[in-house]
Amino acid sequence: EKCEADSKENESYFLNKFEKEEQNAKNISQEKLKMENLLNSRYKMLEKEKEDKVVILENNRNQLLDNLDKEKNTKNALADEKVHLHRKLEDSKLEISQLEDKMKLVQVDVGNCIVEKREDKGKLDNLENVLVNLKKEKNHMESQYLEIFKELEILKTKDTKASNDEDSNVAGKNSSQVESGENNDE
Repeated sequence: EKCEADSKENESYFLNKFEKEEQNAKNISQEKLKMENLLNSRYKMLEKEKEDKVVILENNRNQLLDNLDKEKNTKNALADEKVHLHRKLEDSKLEISQLEDKMKLVQVDVGNCIVEKREDKGKLDNLENVLVNLKKEKNHMESQYLEIFKELEILKTKDTKASNDEDSNVAGKNSSQVESGENNDE
């Protein structure tokens, strides 16, 4: 009885643990999917922002280059505005430099996005490894459960056999006692 109770208790414990692990694995899978969706949407958003900024910077750069060309033509045509145009040229160069600096910042931002994506991929790989380990542990627990179940069946069989043997021994003793009682009466 105690063995049977222990077996039932162990079976209940392992079933409970198995269900928790299975739920945990489902939760991790859902979290992984959410993380992938979040990373994909974030990556697309950053990609769009980058493209928008590049378009704006290219438009500004082209516009500034057009302005520079116009200023050079005006400088050649109008000698008295030479100083004025020289200042504008310097201003335009400064703006181009600032735009190039901004472009470098955008490139750094893109680099940061790539690094973040790698880190997130590492996290995702880590979560996948955890999931694989949990599946292995689940399989191990299932095999332990089957072993315990087989052992329980063996014990039940032995218990039934022992009970049947005891019943035969008791019946044999009773018949020998009845025979010896009859011999004493004679």
